[in-house]
Amino acid sequence: MTAWSATAAPSCSAAGARIADAMYAPVVTRLITYDVKLDHRCRAYCDTVMAMPEMIDWCEAARREPLEIDELEAEF
Repeated sequence: MTAWSATAAPSCSAAGARIADAMYAPVVTRLITYDVKLDHRCRAYCDTVMAMPEMIDWCEAARREPLEIDELEAEF
């Protein structure tokens, strides 16, 4: 994180959302889900990404998704 943070904006909201933020959004959810211990800057970045309207919408849609999808259930 040191090399990246030296050139990165303090948060994605400071410079607007970036492509990298969208690519790292799934990683952020895993870091939170697995309760990975993060330093202050990394935790702030994760919090900022999770507060993005698109992330809020994505997480809400995932919560509404059924646990089983009949079309994907196949017998072998």
